[in-house]
Amino acid sequence: MHKASDLIKKAKRTLFLTSAGMSADSNIPTFRDKDGYWRNFPPFKEKNLEAQDLASPWAFRNELPHAWAFYEWRRRNAQENQPHEGYRIINKWLQDWFEDGFIHTTNTDGLHLRSGCPEDRILEVHGSMWRLQCLNTCTYQFWEDLSVPL
Repeated sequence: MHKASDLIKKAKRTLFLTSAGMSADSNIPTFRDKDGYWRNFPPFKEKNLEAQDLASPWAFRNELPHAWAFYEWRRRNAQENQPHEGYRIINKWLQDWFEDGFIHTTNTDGLHLRSGCPEDRILEVHGSMWRLQCLNTCTYQFWEDLSVPL
């Protein structure tokens, strides 16, 4: 562990890749694990849907009440849970050691930003459940909506 730490500290540029496991440690369910969203959202069973189905533009066109309910459920869960210590550690490393460091995450829950990560140091590659956009491309602008409930 110390050798890895020393190598990391000597790096000039660092890319942190985070995904569902990072959020899971803050009690945010993943999509696919045994206790994940796809098993615990009741309408999935009724409609024979998977989490990926409702986390898509298709759902907002074809299953609108379920899509909004799913996002509301996820947003409430994210708001009720706090970023764990690992987020603080990554932020500290970005601040203290990695002037050119960057985070690439597949998470949409916004925990990196809530933990204090600067917006210019992160790419939320799947977007954010906190930023909305018109479904029919009425504009290419996104707007932030942190309200819960929606």
